[in-house]
Amino acid sequence: MRVIQPRDPAFKFVVEAIGDDLVIRNVTATWFSGPGDPSDTGRTASGVSTRDNPKLLGCALPMDGFRFHKTDGSPIPKLPWGTLVRVVNRISGQTESFPLIDLGPSKYATSGAAIDLTATAFTLLGGNTDDGVIQVDVIVPRGVSFLPKPLAVVDHEQGTPKISPAERKRLSWVLRAFDVRAIFRSKRTIAKPAIKSFIESPNCSSRNGTSIDMIVLHCTTAATAGGTINWFLNRKSQVSAHYIVDKNGEIYQMVRDECSAWHAKAMNSRSIGIEHVATATDRLTDAQSQASAHLVCWLAAAYGIPVANVMGHKFAPGNERTTGCPNHLFGDTTAGAVAEWVSTNVANALGSKESRRSCRVVAEPVARKTLQLPGWAKPSTWLARLQSDLLRIHQNVRPLPHSSAAALTALELMTIALEDRRFFYHPGIDVRSIVRETIRALTGRKHGGASTIDMQFVRTATGFRAPTITRKIYEAFLALMIQSRYKKLEILRSYLACAFFGSGLIGADAAAQRIFNKNADRLAIEEASFISAMLAYPRPLHGLPRWELRARRRAAYAVAVFTLRKGRLNGPYEIAPLEGE
Repeated sequence: MRVIQPRDPAFKFVVEAIGDDLVIRNVTATWFSGPGDPSDTGRTASGVSTRDNPKLLGCALPMDGFRFHKTDGSPIPKLPWGTLVRVVNRISGQTESFPLIDLGPSKYATSGAAIDLTATAFTLLGGNTDDGVIQVDVIVPRGVSFLPKPLAVVDHEQGTPKISPAERKRLSWVLRAFDVRAIFRSKRTIAKPAIKSFIESPNCSSRNGTSIDMIVLHCTTAATAGGTINWFLNRKSQVSAHYIVDKNGEIYQMVRDECSAWHAKAMNSRSIGIEHVATATDRLTDAQSQASAHLVCWLAAAYGIPVANVMGHKFAPGNERTTGCPNHLFGDTTAGAVAEWVSTNVANALGSKESRRSCRVVAEPVARKTLQLPGWAKPSTWLARLQSDLLRIHQNVRPLPHSSAAALTALELMTIALEDRRFFYHPGIDVRSIVRETIRALTGRKHGGASTIDMQFVRTATGFRAPTITRKIYEAFLALMIQSRYKKLEILRSYLACAFFGSGLIGADAAAQRIFNKNADRLAIEEASFISAMLAYPRPLHGLPRWELRARRRAAYAVAVFTLRKGRLNGPYEIAPLEGE
């Protein structure tokens, strides 16, 4: 172990080099909440806006080499922006990783602080913003490579106090447990980013056993996420991508990772496609860049994708000179601009030392090994799939407020009347409906799928829409599982919040605003019946008169059912005052 002494004695901490990592032990962390002066632009030294991102996760270190008088002489070398810094709360042991976004705190701070955290990061680490400080250990993985040469170091044998065996053991455990180099050995190091909604595109196919080893970045050239989603839902477009990253950082998924999306020609079977909502001249927004980097990091860690294989559409093998995508998304329309973004936001986060220039993308995928057990036959595959789907469902659940007693709105009643009249009286699957629809199918009459609202919510949240009996059984199994986790009203409201109501309309609020310029909970009975009818007849881009006729016919049916069964639809809940009765 080596100790890096500060060139300026005003800094009251030293940095230790342990292996490839830089460690600052037992120092004070402060927090900054953004600009307090209205004239302040709120821009950090890295260019990130704290004013536009109140929930920003990030940290600041007093780094030397920026010619900034408040940080000159610091023992911390100049690090690339976006470098992940691990911070350990010495009291609770809570450990989190935050990207480096700014310079600070000042060497003149009387608190002896060595790191600044955004308010959200400070709270996430267990700190109380009223107290203002917490004691932490700061770890910069692979930070030694950024030290200037030659480096003046001091050995412990020459006067510096030695670290105790107990402290050495604790710190080594922390470094081993949270070392970013272990990311490919433990997939729990980076959590999958939240998916706002899963809307399955029909434009996909099987990978036929080909392994995933590439990520292709796209620009939608459309101004909204809704337009892109509608285009990917159109079978005639013959185009899709696995993920869409909106300008506000929200992520939509349209194709499962294990399936092949149609986005990069010959590279479809071996790649993951990520679309970014932007026109041909737009650049990534701050929120979009942060969300996309998180998604790319998770995919690279989950599938062992080399950093060199993260590239723009027109630079993927077989796609050269066929498209201008990703256009100006990363600045210049060059491979270097994409590589710089990947290096800053992905390579540093993963701790990768490999050079993009020294790695070539093999034109043909590596053949599968013989005598390899198929993925579907492995119990771990089923367990991982179940955990992943339950997590997706949980991310889409909206908890009930605790402030007042819950009451059913007109839209919720109309949805129950049309989609699942016995919603409050079955445990996720309706045996009576299953028997009825089975008899109809066997006798050749028109029949439905006997899906409950619980099953429809599961299908929407997980995106599992394959027209097979296996999918139906698995959907019913998940619907049974969530009964013990969430209340019935939570399931109903969560379904309405993420359901697809038409082109660019995700969620009942979006549909109600587009059609009636109202919030969903303010709709009258006739209006609510029309919105609930859109679950069966989503609003299209074209052919609106015919669509409206069908939707109004189904809405009239909903009102008739509600009139006959009003006292039996609401279950144990009260009915909110309704307009239009």
